[in-house]
Amino acid sequence: MTALATLKRQLIVAAVLTVAGCAPSANTDPLVVTDRGKVDLTAYECQNHTGSTFITRVCHDGGSRLVLGFQDGTYKMFCRVDASLANELLSAPYIGRFYSERIRGTDKPGPHDCAGRR
Repeated sequence: MTALATLKRQLIVAAVLTVAGCAPSANTDPLVVTDRGKVDLTAYECQNHTGSTFITRVCHDGGSRLVLGFQDGTYKMFCRVDASLANELLSAPYIGRFYSERIRGTDKPGPHDCAGRR
């Protein structure tokens, strides 16, 4: 996918989310992320309305880090997740399935585990 096509896709996703009342939220308070401690999300763009009962919040830093909030109130960080993959997650028909197959993965560690990186 070209850079222009990626930008167009990001703009379309942002427009759809805004129209649906799911505009990115302000991130003023740090939150506790499993195995990471407090994480400041001011540099992240977060979506609180994911359409999933399993994944309730998706935050991406615009670079390579993704923080996901789960229905049990926990948060987990993933690394090496570019904006394109984060947008694919948000636009997937089944976000939980996409997460399981493409982000968490079936191997340990998964393809996007941060493996101790801070």
